[in-house]
Amino acid sequence: MPARNSEILSAQLKDTRNRLADYRHGGILLNSEQVDAFVEKFDEFIEMARTLENGVDFVRAVDVSTVGAGANVVAFPSRSPDHRPSGGAA
Repeated sequence: MPARNSEILSAQLKDTRNRLADYRHGGILLNSEQVDAFVEKFDEFIEMARTLENGVDFVRAVDVSTVGAGANVVAFPSRSPDHRPSGGAA
């Protein structure tokens, strides 16, 4: 049975975190190629997250009125594809 996208994303994030955690107390120096590799990995994470978000947006787009009156369903407002959280470091 193939893994779900959310499981793949969380596993890859965990793997990347663990690789960085090895240097938690000693620091790390990265050359340009290593930085590029991390940036490319995070680009993959972003694309995977967007794929998951689009799936959630699709589910939100289902016509709630077909569920019936009094159903326990709440539609959340969608956000733009280029949504960036405000605040914090870039």
